[in-house]
Amino acid sequence: MDDQNNVAATVADNIEDLLAAFDRYAGELYAYCQSRLTEPADATAAVQDTFVVASAKVSELQDPTLLRAWLFAVARNECHRRLRSATPSAPLYEAAEGMDNTAQFSALAVQPAVSDQKELRALVRAALAELDPEDREVSELNLRYGLSRSELGAVLGVPRNQAQAL
Repeated sequence: MDDQNNVAATVADNIEDLLAAFDRYAGELYAYCQSRLTEPADATAAVQDTFVVASAKVSELQDPTLLRAWLFAVARNECHRRLRSATPSAPLYEAAEGMDNTAQFSALAVQPAVSDQKELRALVRAALAELDPEDREVSELNLRYGLSRSELGAVLGVPRNQAQAL
């Protein structure tokens, strides 16, 4: 089922198609939320709330082909809401921990040896640690989730040209 059918079905309150959209996108939305929030329970709640909001507001989506990007934008807003209400001592972003906890949600096309995976994760952690949180988020959305410039702009709420610059 394509995004346009998912949007139309969701607007029509077809629960089976809403579940299909959940099945299609929940894993990568969870991985994204886990990278923004450090607690798995918070990431799970953010994904659940993303779909609650989506079911209520999907009729506002003007371009059905941007369903995936729109869901990432809703998830991003849910993460920001949780971060704003977090206690001051709660860590705001631990990308490395998020990467380790999302292994169950993603499969690599070519599985390197376990030691190669550990070495690669360590290199990625080190590189991500050098970025500020905003750059880290943009990199993750573009490289890890493959969002195009247009989709990235929709998620971040900026024009496509600015998304390209980011």
